[in-house]
Amino acid sequence: MRDLHSWNLNLGRWCGVHVRVHALFLLLGVVALFAAARLTGQAAMVHYGVLFAVLLASVVLHEIGHVLAAVRLGGGAGEIILWPLGGLSRPTVPGGPLREFAAALAGPLVNLLLAAAAAATCLVLDDQHNIRGALDPIQPLLPGEATALGIVQMVFFVNFWVLLAVNLLPAPPMDGGAALRALLHRALGEKRARVAGVRAAQLTGIALCVLAWFLPRLEQPFEHLWFPVVLLGVFLFFLAGAEKPRPAAKEPDWPPGYDLSQGDPLAEVVAVEGPPLAVSSAGAPVNLLEARRDERRRRQRQIEEEEDRRVDEILARLHDQGMDGLSLEDRALLDRAAARYRHRQQQHHE
Repeated sequence: MRDLHSWNLNLGRWCGVHVRVHALFLLLGVVALFAAARLTGQAAMVHYGVLFAVLLASVVLHEIGHVLAAVRLGGGAGEIILWPLGGLSRPTVPGGPLREFAAALAGPLVNLLLAAAAAATCLVLDDQHNIRGALDPIQPLLPGEATALGIVQMVFFVNFWVLLAVNLLPAPPMDGGAALRALLHRALGEKRARVAGVRAAQLTGIALCVLAWFLPRLEQPFEHLWFPVVLLGVFLFFLAGAEKPRPAAKEPDWPPGYDLSQGDPLAEVVAVEGPPLAVSSAGAPVNLLEARRDERRRRQRQIEEEEDRRVDEILARLHDQGMDGLSLEDRALLDRAAARYRHRQQQHHE
C-alpha cells in the first residue's frame, strides 16, 4: 500500500495541501489518447478528452469533499493523491472512529450529489431514454459527438459507476474500506479491525471474480463488463495482502488517556528522528537484479524519511489533544516508526 502511494507526480502545494497525481491517472490519460488516435475522425479525440476531463474534475471534487469534511470535524489534510478511483491519501480526523467514518464517506457523498444532478438534467433535456443511457455502464465509453446530453451522461457515468459504486466497495484503498475499518475499530479495537478489514477486502476481491464469471450470461450492457470486474477483483485481493500488519509492528491496543509523561512505549518513537540511512557508495550494480534491489531500497528510504518527518507532527498533536487527536492512519504510522526504531536498536546491539 505504501509503495502504491509512492507512484505519483508532485504538483506542489495548493491552499496548504500537497497535491499529487498518481501514475495510474497519467497512464489512463495515455491509454485514452492512444484509443482515440486509433479511431478515425476528430470526434473520438474530443470524446475521450472530455471524458478524461470529467473524470479529473470529479476526482478533484471528491477529494475536496474529504478535505472539507475533515476540516469541519477538527482535522485536516497534509496531502491528497489523485488517482482514477478517487484519492489514496486519507485526511487526519481526530475524535474517534465515527468521525473517521464520516470523513471517509464525504467523498462518495459528493459524487452521489453530482450523479443525482446529472440524472435530473437528463430528464430535463429529454426523457427517460436519456436516463437509461446514463445508467448504461458501457455507452459513455463508446466514441461519439460530445453533445451537451453526452457530457451529462459522462458526468453520471463517472460519478455513479466509478467514484460511487466502486469506491464504496469494502476494501482499501476504497472509501468503503476506510469506512468499514472505522466501524470495526469501534466494535473490535484497532488491531482486530485492521485484520478484519484485510479479510473483508480479500473476500470482496474473490466475490468480484465470481461475479465476473456470471456477467457474460447476462443481457447487455453488463455482459461486456467481465474483464474490468476481474481486474478490479484481482487488484483489490492482492492490495489487501499488502495491508496486512507486519509481525514486527504489532503492539497492544492503545490505552485510553495516553500520556507521554508516563513512559509509555510510544516515547521511543521520538528517537526515530535520527539521521536518514546513508546511501551506499558502492559502484553501479553489475546486473539488473541488483539494480532493482537498489531501487527498492531507495524508494523504501524515501517512504521512511517521509514517515519520520510526520512523526513530529503527530507527537505534537498527541501532546496537545491526547489520543482523541490521532486518526487510525496516525496510529498505524507510529506503529511502523516504533518497529523501525526497535529494529535499528537490535542491529546496533548486534
